[in-house]
Amino acid sequence: MVLDQPTTGPDLRHQVTLLALLRREAVECGRTALATLHDLSLAGQFVDRLVLLDRGDIVLDGAPREVERPEELTDRRRALRVVDVDGTVVVQVVPSVTAR
Repeated sequence: MVLDQPTTGPDLRHQVTLLALLRREAVECGRTALATLHDLSLAGQFVDRLVLLDRGDIVLDGAPREVERPEELTDRRRALRVVDVDGTVVVQVVPSVTAR
């Protein structure tokens, strides 16, 4: 299965339901699912492998716990904060402070 941003549009409850369904379908049917997602926190909960791209180049590739680490996600263009919430990794974009 190849999916291009399947969680764009639905509310969070339906995003989680959809990804759980896709995960279950892939496992039970012995299939592979490939999806583009922008939400690292959500992706990390349902995938075996994350591949992060930057302008078409592979920046990071591995298991979610290997990729979703503060030292791996530090970026000079965007500050990211990685927080463990009851065993679930949450990736937050830290808002930049702009002059008024």
